[in-house]
Amino acid sequence: MIKSVSVKCKQNRQSNNNKKKSKKTIVIDSNIEEDCENSNYKEDNKENELVLKLKELEYREKDLALKNKRQLNLAD
Repeated sequence: MIKSVSVKCKQNRQSNNNKKKSKKTIVIDSNIEEDCENSNYKEDNKENELVLKLKELEYREKDLALKNKRQLNLAD
């Protein structure tokens, strides 16, 4: 059985074969110290998130107070 393949298809097949395939090596080295640092980082991160939420709430509270004050001044 003879199978004819177009030249373009042959070229694509050859160029795909010529491409170098890169390999990525991942090295995992776990230390107890790193794990402790990561847990400390997570705790600090949670604390920072809580501080940011508190500041946002304070900002919104001040913003609402200013809006109420403006409305009262306009009503007078």
